[in-house]
Amino acid sequence: MCIGGVGYIDAHVGRLFDAMRARRRCFAIVCSDHGTAYGDDGYTGHRLGHESVWTVPYSHFFLEPYA
Repeated sequence: MCIGGVGYIDAHVGRLFDAMRARRRCFAIVCSDHGTAYGDDGYTGHRLGHESVWTVPYSHFFLEPYA
C-alpha cells in the first residue's frame, strides 16, 4: 500500500510544482507525519518506538518561476 501511494505522489507532484511555479516564486515544505523502519536494527514498519520512525522526513525549498 505504501509503495503504491509513493508511486501516485511521484506521478503527480511534478505537475503540482509546475502549476505553483507558473504563478510566482513559491516556498514549499514537503514532509511526512512519521518515518518508517525498513529493516533498521531488525525493525520493520512504523508502529514502534525507533529513531527511524521518530525522524520525520522533511524538506523545504523555493520553487523558482520558469524564465
